[in-house]
Amino acid sequence: MEQTKIYTRDDIRNLWRRYKHKGDMGAGTDFALIAFAHGQPYRTFQAEIDQECRQQDEQLVSRACTTATPEQCRRAGVLLWEKAQAFERRRPGLSEQVAFKLALLENPKLAEQYTGCPVRRDGQSDVAKFLNKGDSRGFNRESYQRRGY
Repeated sequence: MEQTKIYTRDDIRNLWRRYKHKGDMGAGTDFALIAFAHGQPYRTFQAEIDQECRQQDEQLVSRACTTATPEQCRRAGVLLWEKAQAFERRRPGLSEQVAFKLALLENPKLAEQYTGCPVRRDGQSDVAKFLNKGDSRGFNRESYQRRGY
C-alpha cells in the first residue's frame, strides 16, 4: 500500500523553488502532480505559486535588512577593510575591490551590518577555494572581463 503525502502550501512553494532554482526534476514532477490533484492547469498553478514565492521572499528580505547604528556600521567597515588588506597581502595582484568583496563573503554578519542587507551564508568555502586555488568562481577582474559579463 502506498503512503499518501500531504503537502502544505509551504511544502509546495519549496518544491517549486527546488525545481525552478536548482533544476530538481523530482520536485518538478511532484509539483506537476500536485497541480493536477488541485484540478488546475500546470501553468496557472505555477503562476500562483511563483507569485506567492516572490511575495514571501520580498518579506524575508525586507525583514532581514537591518539598520545598524552608525558606530556598528563603521566598526564593521573597518574590520572588513582590514580583512580585505590581509587578502591583498596573501594574494599579490588582487584588486582592492575584489579583496573587499571576498571579505564581505567570508564575514556575512559583518557584511550585513555594513551593507544593511542580507548576505549569503555559504560564501566562506568559495573564498577559501579562491584563495587556495586561484580564480575558480570568476572573482578576478580580468576573468570577469574575459567572460563578457
